[in-house]
Amino acid sequence: FESKQEEVDQTRRELSETKGMYSNQKEQLKLLEITLRNEQKRLENSNMTLVRLREELKTSEEKRKVLEKLKFGMSSDLDDMHRRQIQLRDDKKGLQQKVTEHE
Repeated sequence: FESKQEEVDQTRRELSETKGMYSNQKEQLKLLEITLRNEQKRLENSNMTLVRLREELKTSEEKRKVLEKLKFGMSSDLDDMHRRQIQLRDDKKGLQQKVTEHE
């Protein structure tokens, strides 16, 4: 009878240890699930940030192109104005020369 009692006690101890291991594994699984959810949220946030940065880059690139066109247009306008200024100066000299010749 005592040996049977010892066997029962041993089985109970083993069962108790198994339950403890199971509880620990269950708790670890819960922690891993929480960690996984947190990592998924972090990844989603990173993806949203990446999308926003791509949009900002696209917008910046579009603005840069517009500014380049404006710069080129202004440069072209300045060149035209400079040529016109030279032409007007030459025309003025020519007129002054004609006035001097007629006097």
